[in-house]
Amino acid sequence: MQTLYIVKEVLNYGGFFGGDTVSFIATRFGDPEEREYDFTVDEVVFTNITERHKVVEGMVLALDVAESGRVESAEVVAARSREALRAAIRDDAREEKPYRVFAYKCPVCELWVHGEPDHVGDTTYRCHVCGETFNA
Repeated sequence: MQTLYIVKEVLNYGGFFGGDTVSFIATRFGDPEEREYDFTVDEVVFTNITERHKVVEGMVLALDVAESGRVESAEVVAARSREALRAAIRDDAREEKPYRVFAYKCPVCELWVHGEPDHVGDTTYRCHVCGETFNA
């Protein structure tokens, strides 16, 4: 099951002996206590980026973490800026689900979120990250 985490600090890219990993400190999105978790993620488990160097502070990642603590899959979901989101996500990552727009800015969580928000009524939408509704 994937859980949303926001990257607080990137510790390094590479790992031991130049491995293909990114290590960072993150908190669960929406956790009022902001407990910190340390993650080291292999580049190959990212589903929508090809370069681990594109993971930056402020990104929201959907992580599937095994009981052992190993990250089995990771996806970039949102970022503080559209530019950071655009730079991180592969051009071909959108082919699996065609989007009319690349990203939207949620006025509640103030993040740029990849894809389209859920349409819940006339001009009302729901953010994929924070779950709040907003009007367009």
